[in-house]
Amino acid sequence: MYLGKADVNTYDKGAGREFLVSNGRGSYGFSTVIGANTRREHGLLVVRPEGETRHSVLVSKIEETIFR
Repeated sequence: MYLGKADVNTYDKGAGREFLVSNGRGSYGFSTVIGANTRREHGLLVVRPEGETRHSVLVSKIEETIFR
């Protein structure tokens, strides 16, 4: 799937598009394409510890800062 600038040029459009990447073993990454975690299940690294039934968000988001 390709998303162009017109697909994410407003907050509502970008927050309405989500991605899901799974490793097939119970862990996943799930968020919006603009990085706004609008759901409780959103996170870049979400795992289910062994013996548990609920998932835990280990990495919620990553931000960058540029220093001059």
